[in-house]
Parts: sequence; C-alpha cells; structure tokens
Amino acid sequence: MYCGECGAKLEKDATFCSECGAPVKKEEATHKSSEKKEDSTRVDDRPPRKPMSKKTKIISVIVIVVIIGLFAIYQIVGNQFSVKTVAKEYVEALADNDWNKLYSYLNLEGDTTFVSQDIFKELMGDNESKIKNFSIGEVTYDEGKLSASVTVHYTEEGSSQEKTDILYLSKEKDKKYLVFDNWTVDNNIDSLVVKDYKIIVPKDSKIVLEGINVEDKYLDEKTSDDTTDAYRIPQVFSNTLELKTTLPNGMVIDEEVTPSSYYSSHTVELSLSNLSDEAVDTLEEQAKNSLTAIYQSLIAKQAFTDIKSTYEFEGGDIDSLEEEYTETLEDLNNASTTLKQIEFTSLDIRSVELEDGILNLNIKANYNYQVEYQDYLSEQLETHDDKDYTYITLGYVYQDGSYRLTSLDGLVSYFSRY
Repeated sequence: MYCGECGAKLEKDATFCSECGAPVKKEEATHKSSEKKEDSTRVDDRPPRKPMSKKTKIISVIVIVVIIGLFAIYQIVGNQFSVKTVAKEYVEALADNDWNKLYSYLNLEGDTTFVSQDIFKELMGDNESKIKNFSIGEVTYDEGKLSASVTVHYTEEGSSQEKTDILYLSKEKDKKYLVFDNWTVDNNIDSLVVKDYKIIVPKDSKIVLEGINVEDKYLDEKTSDDTTDAYRIPQVFSNTLELKTTLPNGMVIDEEVTPSSYYSSHTVELSLSNLSDEAVDTLEEQAKNSLTAIYQSLIAKQAFTDIKSTYEFEGGDIDSLEEEYTETLEDLNNASTTLKQIEFTSLDIRSVELEDGILNLNIKANYNYQVEYQDYLSEQLETHDDKDYTYITLGYVYQDGSYRLTSLDGLVSYFSRY
C-alpha cells in the first residue's frame, strides 16, 4: 500500500504516513477488498463444468489405442525394411539357393527376354551356394546414409572355419509404401549383365540364344550389310550361353559364347570345329558327287557349253567354274595319256569358309584312275591303273534347298602312266 499524499510505501496496518504524516485513507483498503469480493463473486457465478459423456470417453480411448497401434505397426513394418533385415533375407536366399528370390534382387529393367527368371535359374543351377550357417553383424552407413555395408559371418559345408564377408546395400529414391526406406542389395549388376550384346551372322541365318529365337525386331539394320546380319540383344547374362545358328544352306552351327564387357559382340564363323559330323558327311558327299560329274564330262571330252545349263542358276556366277573346266579339258587333250576312268574313293574336308555367300570347301581327294597310252616301243595301246590324291577347292551357293557348284580350283590334269 502507498500513501495517497506523497506516494511513499506504507507499513502494514499503518494509520499515518511515516514520510509526510498524512492519515491513511481506509477506503483504499476497502476498495481493494471490494474488488476481490466482486472477483470472487464472478468466479462463483460461473456455470459448473459438465462431466465428460460416456460416448466421448469411449471415442477418446479408441483414438489413443489407434495411435498406439499405428505406431507399433510402423515399428514392426519398418523393421522388415531395415538394412539388417534386407541383408538377412538376401543371405538366406543365397544359402537356400532360392534363385527366384535372388532374381528379384537384380532389379532388371527394359527388355528381359534374354535375362528372364528361367534363364537365371538355369545358369545359376551349377553355382549352388555352400553356406551352412550365418549371422548378420555390424551395419555401417556412409555420411549421407544413402548406402550401407553389412558384415556377414558364415560357415560353409564341410568346414567349421568362420568366414567374413561384406554385403553392400543402397537406398533407393522411392520409398516403400511412401514411408519406409527402400534398401536394395548391390549385386554389381554391371558384371552380371552385358548390355547391347551384338551377334553377327551370315546373311539370312536364323539364330537361337539359350533356347529362345532371336526375332527380326533385334536386327540392327545400321550395322548389317550385304553379306551379314547383325542382331543387337538389349541385355544378356555374362555366363556361358548356348548359341545355335542355322545357315541359309541348312547347316547348323552349335557353339558357346560368353558375353562380357570385353567381349560385347560375337561373329559366327563357319569352321570344321563347329560343324556337326552329319553336316560334314553331307558336304563330303556333295563334293564327291560334284567331282565325279565334272570328270565324267572331261572324260567324254565335252566342252563347257555342252554342260553349262547343268550348272547355271538364277543369280549365279559360274565364270570361275567355266574357266577351270576349260583349262583342265585342254590340258587333258594335250596329255600323252588319255584318262579313261576315275573314282573318288574318299574325300576329307580340311577346312570350310563362308565368304560373300559362297561356301568354300578345301578338300583332300583320294582317287583311283585308269589311263590309256601308246607304248613307244610296241606302239600298242596300253592301260595303267593307279591311285593318287590331290587338294581341290570347291565353291557352292545354297539355293532352293540344294548346293549349286559355282567355282573350282585345283582340278587334276596330269595322270601318270608309271
């Protein structure tokens, strides 16, 4: 309380101001008391608070239970997507040789025709895991927590020695269910899959890769030319794959290819090593028939014009054949012996090559022959039978289901009488 005259602070229950001596006005205290009383009266005049209804209480309890439940679910579900859980599931799939599960970790995109789940299972069948037991150890994050490494301890079948490896994971941009972090195992997919693998084959060949027909939609017109077709496969596994090529002449080439970052293309080339025994036998028989027919005409001293129609075919160039035949006929006509008979007993293909659509066979031909000659002393006609061998190259074009002879090199025109 303060003095109404000088403003000095008054002692409690003072009747006079100790500073100016003025009497203390009691109405001030009374006024104060009256104000308090009015305040008290206003508080007392407030309506009593209504008690919470039973329905409201039930709703409040339900809301609290739901909030607690959602939090628990968040914790449980979130744990399923944690780094440790993802790592554990991956190693479990590896230990169980669960190729379906492991395939899901590859996160392949785009055309998966040649990196399908079935192909993955088939290729991985020979690489079964030997993990017997394991445990997930420490998790280490990078500074931005965008990647993590997990220590895995394990033992293998037939060994009690513990081994340790590191599993690397990456956090994807998109979250699981829009809320949870999405961790994926880093499989180093660049080493598992080869992109844009190119296969170059002779023109109009058909190819099958891992049992799947390579359709024309994979044909790369830009890198194909007049003699070859280039197929570009979007992605293939970097394992040993079976490649089957059927040439326009019906021959089949079976081989294995192993795509990699260093060998991102393969050119199919014809060779004895990738021809089946049946194909080799067919070609040898074809060459034998061709040589027999040519020499029958030579023995009959027929000009090439007499037999030309036999070898002509649409789009075929037989100039080389005509030149070789004509030269051989002239040499035989000028020889001191006359070829009467020739029989090719066996043919051995030494090499094959496909060049500009022509199938060239380099063969060793074994043959028996008979020549007639005039003896210098008796001036009688004598015959001589012998055997020999030579190397001949025959060129074929495959058309309308048959081999058409288009060139010859190395026909024999000298037959000894001694």
